[in-house]
Amino acid sequence: GTLLWSREGMPRGAPETNVYSVNFADLAVTTEGRVAVLEFSSKQVLIFEFDGSFSHAFSLEGAVPQKLRYPNELSAGSEGGLLLDDSVGSPPIWRLSVDGACLGSLDPRYPDGRTPPGLVGNLRGANDGHLWSTDGTAIVRLDESGIVDRVLGSELAAGRLEEPSFAFVDSLGRILVSDYRTGFVHVFDRSGAELMVCRPDPDDFETTWRRLAAAGDGSVFLSSPSGLDDVTIEFAPDGTRLGPCESGRGEHAFKPGSRDYWQKVEFGQALELVNVEGQVEARVDRRPDRSWVGWVGGIALAPDGSLALLEGSANPLSWEREKKLSLYAADGAPQRMFLLSDDVTEFWLSYSGRWIALNAEEGHGYLLDVADGSLHRILLPDEHADLSGFTGFSPDGREIWWIDGTRMERFALPVR
Repeated sequence: GTLLWSREGMPRGAPETNVYSVNFADLAVTTEGRVAVLEFSSKQVLIFEFDGSFSHAFSLEGAVPQKLRYPNELSAGSEGGLLLDDSVGSPPIWRLSVDGACLGSLDPRYPDGRTPPGLVGNLRGANDGHLWSTDGTAIVRLDESGIVDRVLGSELAAGRLEEPSFAFVDSLGRILVSDYRTGFVHVFDRSGAELMVCRPDPDDFETTWRRLAAAGDGSVFLSSPSGLDDVTIEFAPDGTRLGPCESGRGEHAFKPGSRDYWQKVEFGQALELVNVEGQVEARVDRRPDRSWVGWVGGIALAPDGSLALLEGSANPLSWEREKKLSLYAADGAPQRMFLLSDDVTEFWLSYSGRWIALNAEEGHGYLLDVADGSLHRILLPDEHADLSGFTGFSPDGREIWWIDGTRMERFALPVR
């Protein structure tokens, strides 16, 4: 545990830069024992000997044959070289020598083309020349072209729910669960029987975080977050991939029994109701008290199409701490507004028409009775004490369903 050496700021002898502050984003120790430090502001790599003496530096600008998008991670490659992670770039990995020469590029993936989360960022080189990585579930070896050729641990199985990440109940009473590792969407009925699996193509998305929605006819829509690759893939009611579509880009919620949907617009400052022809039929940008909506967090639709809009302190410009929940008719006409506790999580809610289920920051949940505005904390048996999972309502509105990705529990709602 003895400190051998440390360095602050740019070392003497490094090329002069016009940056105001030094940002050491990452470092790596090569297989030959040299220390490489990535300075993000000036896009330079500084090379130190193992004893801490500065050797030289090279610029990333021009080191590879294309413009880098967001080079923010560095790791050891094979044979004394380096691996530069260009994050959202394509290809995402560049092989570099410690002198700054480009030795090639990699696009790590499984033989079927899929790239699970972590496979790129966890890439490391071994002394024997092989490259290894992990997706958090298995350790894998990659060949020279970046294709996985050996797996230690759980194989990536197309039909198995590997790592549940997001779940919700659609208007048909189906439970949709997205798999963070495979990128697939598994659809179950209320008994837990699997109905289908929606399988996007390996090249459909650049990102692993995806939004999920379902239309009233049973179609499923998988999309990238707004501002990233901006792609929506549609799946038929039987799970067949239909391909890219224009419906519901970004965050959206479909009206029950319909392909019309509400969608966030203007960076979350408003909602628009878009019909199947792509025409805007209604707009919501004011609360029922006629004040402007500050920032749209979560949205949910009741079986009759009425809308619940939850906003709150996620707006960095807002000084208000209370969460505001507004209700609107199916056509967007304002109805009522409620002020909620500031521990309510504003990114998710579910609406039955009588009840609204809300998640809270400490792992518990709330039920809001829209008939009288009363807010009730959800108390479950000890084995279900953590309500950090997702909840939804049964189609008949008599039950609340608690889902944590691996199981679902059904509870009767209060009779009032």
